[in-house]
Amino acid sequence: MSRPLLDACLVLAFGYATGLELGKIAPYAVRIAENYGTGLAFSGLLTSVITLFVAIFAAFLGRPLVRIGLLPCLRAAALLIVAGAGLYALPLGPAGMMVARLIEGAGYVLAAVAAPAWLANAPIGSARPVFMALWGSVVPVGVAAAAALAGALPAQMPMGAQLAVFAVPVALLSLPVLAVRGVAPIRTVQADVARWRDVAWSLAVAFGLYVFLSMGFFSFLPAFAQETGLAGSGLVPLMVPLGSFATAALLPVLRRENGPALAVVGFAMATLGAFWMFSHGSLVALFLYAFACGVSSSATLASVLVAAPGEHASARTLGVMAQCGGVIAFLGVPFAGALLDHLGWEALGLALALAAGGAGAILLGARRAR
Repeated sequence: MSRPLLDACLVLAFGYATGLELGKIAPYAVRIAENYGTGLAFSGLLTSVITLFVAIFAAFLGRPLVRIGLLPCLRAAALLIVAGAGLYALPLGPAGMMVARLIEGAGYVLAAVAAPAWLANAPIGSARPVFMALWGSVVPVGVAAAAALAGALPAQMPMGAQLAVFAVPVALLSLPVLAVRGVAPIRTVQADVARWRDVAWSLAVAFGLYVFLSMGFFSFLPAFAQETGLAGSGLVPLMVPLGSFATAALLPVLRRENGPALAVVGFAMATLGAFWMFSHGSLVALFLYAFACGVSSSATLASVLVAAPGEHASARTLGVMAQCGGVIAFLGVPFAGALLDHLGWEALGLALALAAGGAGAILLGARRAR
């Protein structure tokens, strides 16, 4: 394995550490509320403060990160995330937990822009679209790993000690980024500013709508399964990284220029699945929907290589995409929850289908405009 390819693997592994950090609070939300008497609102804030960081700051980071250097920013992100994770080894109260989470949030927002931008410009040839597609799996894999690790730890183990355990895999996955070598990015024709703005916002809106779609299997599926007694629903979220892995396998065959087209196909499949999954309680439709979401998210990320070539354009585009995703992650859950409360599961499925169809239409329009 060449050194640039090894470095890309280290950056991708760091991505899985960020996903692990993102998902580690949710399994302990009730225990945090009970132990500190803070209520679930504080637990929810701890869970969402990282996405709030992304929602506020990500779009503004693209240009400064390129000026400072993507690799120094990656290293800083890794150190911040490891430092934040390590703080949980201390006897923290609610304020201390919030400080640790804010440090993790600062590292996460840097990583959310710098890591995929580094991969988009790494000198790894035809492997670039593969790694960009795999980047779409870091959150679902990381969140699933966090839930699995929380479930594997002894129930009698103190909550603070359990949270401290997360620092071990986070450090093992994050600190090797410090060894990534600085190399000159590949030479590409920088994107035209006017065209970049149109394409960047198209990708950002499509990616934000994917984040809304992901709530169908991450936020609301457990309640739907419990209400309907749907067996096998626990396997549905695993289809998301499978969709990402399938995209990573397909892109070298289809060529990276077809990334936007593959994203459109993924959103079209998600539209069909969303129409059927809640209204009919179909496990097959849920599997199709989750798999299609994995395809669409990874193909949308890989489309950055085609739509926004060059360090500046790719970093700014990824920053806008991350911020749009953060905003929708922060606002989408209460919106979807209100929709579910007032109109029921069929209405939520229809809303998800409209979001998926809208994302596909936006990307199709941007592809034709190019």
